Amino acid sequence: MEIKLFSSEDASLWNSYVENNKNASVYHLLEWKNVIEEVFGHETYYFYAIDDNGGVKGVLPLVRLNSLVFGNFMVSLPFFNYAGVLAETQAIERQLFLKTTSLAKELKAKHILYRQQKEISLDYPCNLDKVSLALELPDTVEALSKQFKSKLRSQIKRPLREGIKIHIGHEELLSDFYQVFSINMRDLGTPVYSRKFFYEMFRVFPDKCHLVVAKINDKPVSAAFLIGYKDVMEVPWAS
Repeated sequence: MEIKLFSSEDASLWNSYVENNKNASVYHLLEWKNVIEEVFGHETYYFYAIDDNGGVKGVLPLVRLNSLVFGNFMVSLPFFNYAGVLAETQAIERQLFLKTTSLAKELKAKHILYRQQKEISLDYPCNLDKVSLALELPDTVEALSKQFKSKLRSQIKRPLREGIKIHIGHEELLSDFYQVFSINMRDLGTPVYSRKFFYEMFRVFPDKCHLVVAKINDKPVSAAFLIGYKDVMEVPWAS
């Protein structure tokens, strides 16, 4: 088993492995490497394990963040809730971790943050203060509505009675989404992602990204960015 740093000729091998791994998220796809490099200018290190027959047996995407304000450290992956290692066996998982640890020492990084959804085999310090909420979706809106308590159903219906218009689309709604999103981030005192970040996601993943915008008198007042992958629809940003 060899641990290699990604090279462009193996692009199809990487995504094929991710597509067929049941634990993979959309953030494991190779295209995020170019998005992060293009928008943020960060160094990326995408490692994968390959066997003697040329088959990929594990991947670990990694990004280096290095600034005077926040210091020098590495994350898999920044800007998103998770990514981390995917591996066929615990032995391959350990090889990938050892390779990234060696790189971190070489680059004098203070630490590595692996944003895992699944437990790992090594006894690394683990932070459990984040929670993912998942709602199983039935076949129809009516069936979903019946799962909600009457108070929540009433709260959902009232804005529609008051004239709220819901728009579902893609890049054509990005200005409306960004208007609401950037104002909220400013009011929270949080640095806002550039508009280019969201444009790049639509460019790279046109079939996976969606926007929902609520308007009053044609003015956007609420918005959500959705990413769909395999059998999951995720809402990474909403305002």
